Amino acid sequence: MKYLIIIFLALNYISYSQNSIFTLKASRLIQEYDDGPCSIKSYLEDDTVFYVQSIDLNIDAHFIAQLKSIQKKSMKWKSVDFICFNKCIGCETVDNMLVYSDSKQNDTIYFVDNFTKIYNPKKQKIYIDENQSLRNLFSKKDAFIEFIDTNFNSIIEEVTREKRDSITIQSIKINDKSINETIDIIENKINKNQTDSLNQVEIIKEHNLIVDLNSKKRITTIQTSNLQSEYSITINYQTVTTESQILELFPDSKKETNYRKKYFKDKDGIYTISIKITENLGWISFNMKDEIIQTIEIVIY
Repeated sequence: MKYLIIIFLALNYISYSQNSIFTLKASRLIQEYDDGPCSIKSYLEDDTVFYVQSIDLNIDAHFIAQLKSIQKKSMKWKSVDFICFNKCIGCETVDNMLVYSDSKQNDTIYFVDNFTKIYNPKKQKIYIDENQSLRNLFSKKDAFIEFIDTNFNSIIEEVTREKRDSITIQSIKINDKSINETIDIIENKINKNQTDSLNQVEIIKEHNLIVDLNSKKRITTIQTSNLQSEYSITINYQTVTTESQILELFPDSKKETNYRKKYFKDKDGIYTISIKITENLGWISFNMKDEIIQTIEIVIY
């Protein structure tokens, strides 16, 4: 009877493992700094969405087992020396990585050339997948293959070529006051020493309104939460809270917004709609999540 219980528990564990859903995070380095670093890991630590793109996928234990098997077999593939170490400038670039978890551990695999070669950091070598074993496995996840095949640099170039909407500074009001009136109010408070001062940068925080006045560069940043702030920002006398309301006011921003929403979210799911203020005076940016404004940021040069 004891042995039957052990067998039952073992089978139950195997069944649980096979049916469990695990997470795989795939990342691609799409743009690099001119002076390094050489590994995608360093860029991920900076959380810069225009340098690294990532996707989270649900996978099962069978997928993980196949991935581990391919990784083990790759040690017999054709290999090439590939030098990349911490803070190396001018080294080869390790531009892809997978981070996955199973019932036993978390693991990371590094890749080169869009997930076609496996990189071994200890041996400083890449192993070339001539039989497309990786591609065949990844093809089982449509979202993963779409992620691999998407030309993000082309999308960025297209976004930068798009016609941009603009707005006059007079069209932006904070609690029915102009930007210049708001700045004057803040500067008066600064003169009364109601702010912290550091390196010629004056900052005031009040009722979820954050104002950063850089007196050296003469740049003013005003940020407020539309969800919690006592300050209301209006555009053309309208209070906007959703993506659809923004795009109704700025229809030329629709295509760029769709790209940003699909491809360029940060780790918290935030994407940005930025509108130029005419006469090169600055920008107003709406930081969005699930098509709802989270914060509004105004930068005045």
